[in-house]
Amino acid sequence: QFYMEQEYVPKEIIIEDEIEDSFILSEWLSSKKGQKVIIRVPQKGEKKSLIEMVRKNAIEYLEKFSDMNKRKYEKSIGALEELKQILNLDNIPNRIESFDISNIQGVDSIGSMVVFTNGKKDKKEYRRYKIKTVIGPNDYDSMAEIVERRLKYGDFPDLMLLDGGKGQVSAVKKVLNKHNVEIPLWGMYKDDKHRTKGLISQEKEIELDRTSNLYRFVASIQEEVHNYAISYHRSLRNKSLTKSELDDIQGIGEKRKKALLNHFKDIEAIKKATFEELLEVEGMNKASSESVYKYFRKGK
Repeated sequence: QFYMEQEYVPKEIIIEDEIEDSFILSEWLSSKKGQKVIIRVPQKGEKKSLIEMVRKNAIEYLEKFSDMNKRKYEKSIGALEELKQILNLDNIPNRIESFDISNIQGVDSIGSMVVFTNGKKDKKEYRRYKIKTVIGPNDYDSMAEIVERRLKYGDFPDLMLLDGGKGQVSAVKKVLNKHNVEIPLWGMYKDDKHRTKGLISQEKEIELDRTSNLYRFVASIQEEVHNYAISYHRSLRNKSLTKSELDDIQGIGEKRKKALLNHFKDIEAIKKATFEELLEVEGMNKASSESVYKYFRKGK
């Protein structure tokens, strides 16, 4: 099989044990190479030692590969099995949905949902929500809103994890009860240093062993949903910060807007600039400079 895919065939092939039809294989390889190919099973000497070294290397590689797969299993499916046991679930939670709210500086509250399928991030399933019905920073009501919006799409998860404590869990439990939906629901709470500490429901609190695979798995979910919420929040804030009066001026697109802000540093300096000073900005011509100049002098 190996030499069917290879252009180069050596004159001699050394193997560990005798195999059936070695003569036929030798004939085929000779035909492929265009000259005699010998298949040899050494019994002693340097070539026997070489075979033993290859065998040893193969075993070491397989053991290493097996350990690596074992660790991967423990971090994913193994952690799911632990979750099933520790949370007393009926089934292994193959689909986990986790939710978080971000309201940096108390404005523009947003929600996020990340999904872990079979213990791995399933980024195509991630969702982001702008809070629509809650005014001001209110994590409980905001969490309830995004989960209620999520429930409209059906295909529910095996486990729902909230970034938060008993307050978030209680708020979302009301939503589940309202829609007669049974989903195992737990909050991921943190310690005083804002590190993952454990899982909490309305009835029970479980502190996780920080050295366990389960702890690392839950902590990775909490970090992922939190970072996803923060990144969305920052992108919205950046968009609002880059929006300015320049967007309303004819002839000033994104490129010229950036050039003006880079040149003058702030909008107030642009307002005070003369026509000649505006013309000095890279990418500005007479028409665009005149548009900016006249725009800021309307009514003066």
